[in-house]
Amino acid sequence: MKRRSSGGGGSPSGFFFTALTVFASACAVTTGSAAAFPAAQRTGVEVLNPNARLDAAVEEYLDVLGVPVRGGGLRGSVVETEWFPVANLEEAAAPLAVCPRPAAEAEPAYRARYRFTILPRAGARVFQAEAHWQRAVAADEQGVPMWADCRSTGTWERSTEERLILRAELMG
Repeated sequence: MKRRSSGGGGSPSGFFFTALTVFASACAVTTGSAAAFPAAQRTGVEVLNPNARLDAAVEEYLDVLGVPVRGGGLRGSVVETEWFPVANLEEAAAPLAVCPRPAAEAEPAYRARYRFTILPRAGARVFQAEAHWQRAVAADEQGVPMWADCRSTGTWERSTEERLILRAELMG
């Protein structure tokens, strides 16, 4: 983000841009898509049923949602989606994420990407669903949204793992 001179030392517009710059730095604001997923905050679920078709359940889930998959599908034991727009994350009875507040003029907008991991483990598999949530907090000079990471509550991850494990067992 370009810093603008306030011209008058303590003008309100100079204060606004300085505050926005500090806010953006503290919230890890980005205009592009971050390459790395945030570190997992929880472990996956152990799946003991050897017939459970976890990969097929994940593929079906993403097809039904119409979410674009990064790299064409399951790569080894991981599948990641591209960013896609989502509804409000914070207003539900069980919020999906806690997000930084946007600048006053920013349109409320959210986006997400998912990652599913299936790892073999002695006589079982470990399945993990992760979500990376972001909220638009401002826009740059060209109007491109600036995104800040949100902290997931784990609600989406737990419910998605439960649903997909049940579906995988039914498919097996």
